[in-house]
Amino acid sequence: MFLSWQKRREDFNHKWLKNDLMMALRAWPNLLDGIDEDPEAEKELITKYVNTWPTKKQEVATLIENFVDQMSPKTLFNEYPLLNCDKDTKQWLGELIHQLWLIRCSVMSLVVNAHKCLNEVSVAHENLITALKGCKDTTKAKKMKPFKEQFEDFRSACEALGISIEKFPSEVSVV
Repeated sequence: MFLSWQKRREDFNHKWLKNDLMMALRAWPNLLDGIDEDPEAEKELITKYVNTWPTKKQEVATLIENFVDQMSPKTLFNEYPLLNCDKDTKQWLGELIHQLWLIRCSVMSLVVNAHKCLNEVSVAHENLITALKGCKDTTKAKKMKPFKEQFEDFRSACEALGISIEKFPSEVSVV
């Protein structure tokens, strides 16, 4: 089933990244410092969130890559009333409004920034995974306290990615 770009953005950015992963990572410092105790959260952070990043990375990379084609105002020529335009008009006018949109909305800047943030999350994730190889028990926060900086780097990079995705327009609009 085809999901719209907006729905895929919502599923990744709002549901998974902000409401799941970020919530878990924000609680993590208190678990590492022993201020809070939550055995379930301790077990889940690595298995449910950190280890799923490679799959989510591909999902968000595809989301970013598809933005220009799927959210361009030229897609409005696939819907009524513009669907009734002749082929030549759809071609030249569609391309014109697409180019205007790219410039006026700084679309390529949004895409480049999102890719940069995605790469930063991937580097932070790899650093965290590499560090955790030295941990005997990744289900206990106390055992992972030496890796607090790597968790913080991963959280910070994820936050920046969320902000970059949030900056994308959420609907197709005419410029």
